[in-house]
Amino acid sequence: MNTRFLRTAVGVAALATTVIAQAPTFRMDPAVRLGPAGGTLAFDLTAVQGTVYATLGNLDGGPTDLLGERFYLGFSPTLVTLDAGVMPAGGVAAGQILIPAFAGALGLAVFGQCAVLDASAPNGLFRTTNAESGVAHGSPFAIAVKFDDPAAAGFTGSYSQSVVGHIAGGPVTRRTHETIDPQGVFFPIALNNPLNPHGSRKQMVFRAQDVGATGNAEIVTAIRWYSLGPVFNDSFAQLELLVGHTPVTPDYAVDPWTALPVAPSSGLASTFASNYGGAAPQTIYNGRYDLVPAMRRPDGYVPLPVLAPFRYDGASSLLVEFKLPPDPLANGFNGMFGAVMVQSSPNPAARNTAGGTPSSPVNPYAVTTGQGDNWLAQLQLEFTRVETDALSPWLDSGNGAPDYEAPGIAASLPAGTGVQVEYRGAATGSGANPTAWSASPDIADGYRFLQFRIVFVANAISGEVPLVDTLVVPFK
Repeated sequence: MNTRFLRTAVGVAALATTVIAQAPTFRMDPAVRLGPAGGTLAFDLTAVQGTVYATLGNLDGGPTDLLGERFYLGFSPTLVTLDAGVMPAGGVAAGQILIPAFAGALGLAVFGQCAVLDASAPNGLFRTTNAESGVAHGSPFAIAVKFDDPAAAGFTGSYSQSVVGHIAGGPVTRRTHETIDPQGVFFPIALNNPLNPHGSRKQMVFRAQDVGATGNAEIVTAIRWYSLGPVFNDSFAQLELLVGHTPVTPDYAVDPWTALPVAPSSGLASTFASNYGGAAPQTIYNGRYDLVPAMRRPDGYVPLPVLAPFRYDGASSLLVEFKLPPDPLANGFNGMFGAVMVQSSPNPAARNTAGGTPSSPVNPYAVTTGQGDNWLAQLQLEFTRVETDALSPWLDSGNGAPDYEAPGIAASLPAGTGVQVEYRGAATGSGANPTAWSASPDIADGYRFLQFRIVFVANAISGEVPLVDTLVVPFK
């Protein structure tokens, strides 16, 4: 806790207690050009005469919660009280921050916000104003975006449009989806059970429509398998569960004349590695798996352990893979159930499986090929959307051939959140024939118009979302 701020608050409290008749407004220049002697960043507070206030500044965007109020700056060692007192006649208190020219000053973000005394506030002491920020740069010109009203300014995307004064990520959303296809014929007998005490390696592919893909990136936060009956006590010393993307997209359509599949080779290949598409799947769990009857939910699903959430791109087929070494202490009585997608043929393969027997156990880390069939496992998947985005309109630099330089971004990032920004350029304001996207605005050098997009990554557990207050792209 910052003792300097508390001393300031106590000091101004002794001067007066003012009920704020209108919302005070804080303003800070969004950009300041640094010369050889540095530069000054102007700020001011507009409020009713007699309002008692303290203006705080920091190089850390926080946020910090204090007595029920949120500060969009950190209470780190760089926190300073920029100004404090009683609002004068005219209702404007102005000040400046001197930013010296030093190594690392370019791109420096300064965050500011005020606390005003208000006995009617929920904490009985103060309220916070809006927060603003300014970014230092060393170029002759700059595109500076403050996000006063993003929607009105032409920003599009899935960001939160209920917020003004900065641009914030959209809320965390969750959905549950069952991998049930109406074409499939439910098969109430477990076939080639992945939970095989004699060892198994099994791949299952679920198309985008099988998982209810939305086109937006999501996090797979839970996977459950369907148990037709009660769950029996069982224990496996090791279960490795992997999830990944795959280019494999089975086509289960059948020819109306022959009843045979029209694309029998569109499913999984018998060689496990061939189904990865060049990117190995991610291990989301590797450890003991104990089963007890109470694990079966009222809807019939049984959870698999998920310790490392997987980022699903929202468009690809999803590959789920099981690896279980032989376990002489396991009984294998629990079976997963699903549906047969094509009754006239085992192709195209919805799964590729290598299962052991008492006389021929399977080492999942040594076996390389399996046997395919179009039995589609009935799983229940939970998805959490933590990524949202904002696309800027095309911004006019006013320069026919600008040389864009490193951007400066003032962001407030709650724990577990983040932002990513990409840029592209175009010769016209309509954005015709744009460049590719890049993490650097250098991609747009020589193009008069600049566009950027922000990807906001929220915290799936807390629901906190990041925000960007100011973005500055210098150029010459």
